Amino acid sequence: MNHLDVNSCHKSGLKTNMEVRVEDDTELNVLELHNCPLFLEKTTKLLNLEWPRSDTARKHNLEKSCASLPISLILTADNNGETTVIGHSRICSVPGDKNAVLIESVVVDKSIRGKGYGKKMMHETELFAKRKGYLAAYLSTHDKQSFYEHIGYFYCSPVFNMGANSGLLTEDMVKKLFGTTLDGECKTIGCGQSLKADKCCKTENNCAMAPADCDVSARQTYEVKQTDCKTTVSVAVPPAPPLPPPTNRSCCPNPLKVSWMKKEL
Repeated sequence: MNHLDVNSCHKSGLKTNMEVRVEDDTELNVLELHNCPLFLEKTTKLLNLEWPRSDTARKHNLEKSCASLPISLILTADNNGETTVIGHSRICSVPGDKNAVLIESVVVDKSIRGKGYGKKMMHETELFAKRKGYLAAYLSTHDKQSFYEHIGYFYCSPVFNMGANSGLLTEDMVKKLFGTTLDGECKTIGCGQSLKADKCCKTENNCAMAPADCDVSARQTYEVKQTDCKTTVSVAVPPAPPLPPPTNRSCCPNPLKVSWMKKEL
């Protein structure tokens, strides 16, 4: 693969920041959509064939692509002098994690699937993110787990995201909404109480954090200290309810179940 760094794209689709050839000599190019607005209509059609919505809403979403994030990348093919959009992916920021990106809206034209274009699209998307200094990529899927495992992704916990609008959520907003950043920073919450991802923090005045934020399954009792940090009340944690009995329904994949996956770049 040859990779070219340019700042614009022309109607021929030949000037791009990434370029690759396949065995049948069809020329494939990966372009930044905001540099090539002439492909907006074709990209809208490709995405709406996979995930139907109004053209107006789709175009509005795609027009958010910019030089920073989010960035929509399109895979184009030149056939008989006509350039066709055959693939798309979008790179978004992950609020609270400056070293990671979220890859979403990955699609390849249905008529050419199974020929390696999806793998090429993902490879170029990851390489693009890596060149911008990102160290990890997240994505979610409900039916393509095997494909992503094959190209190096592993299962992980969900990450908070707002898709193309993730850039609107600042670090301060993340702290206010969740009381913590994704890198595990503690936030003080009244009477010296503090919150940290996956841990129960205590401050110097030894006030325990709110019970709802602790991993109560790891202990059968906890202490709640009042705001004057003097009175202590012990509360017993009730046992968890029993699991429902197994059903006799066949084990079919749940189309509503979403798997989160991650890859180190």
